[in-house]
Amino acid sequence: MYFYRNSLITLFLCFIDLEIKNLTRKYNSDFNICNYKYFKFDIKYCINKGVMYGMHKNIPPKKLIGISILSMLFLILYYHYRIIDILPLLIGSVFNIYDRFICGYVRDYLYMEIFGFKTNIFNFPDFVILLNMFLLLF
Repeated sequence: MYFYRNSLITLFLCFIDLEIKNLTRKYNSDFNICNYKYFKFDIKYCINKGVMYGMHKNIPPKKLIGISILSMLFLILYYHYRIIDILPLLIGSVFNIYDRFICGYVRDYLYMEIFGFKTNIFNFPDFVILLNMFLLLF
């Protein structure tokens, strides 16, 4: 029940993610949300033609979509007895595949800096995928 509820929350937040992407593209401006001494959080619109966090930018979009779908099928087959555990990961992947299919790229918008460590610009489904992969390891 715990993961089912979290999956519904993830699905809802991914729809909000689509709206934030549309707003940041429409207004094409940066928003400074939080700027403390050791923590900075901004919204910056960025086009990501690669995979998560901008890796592998030279792979054509159709191949990335195919690789993503095959990866999702592998995860479903491998974790078929615990499908609820990977549901947030699948939801995040579907939203990124949707973005890549419709636009030809993934729209990223979140930027964080914590204690001097700077992240690449990413989106909420990227965060969900990374968090779910981390939780699956333990």
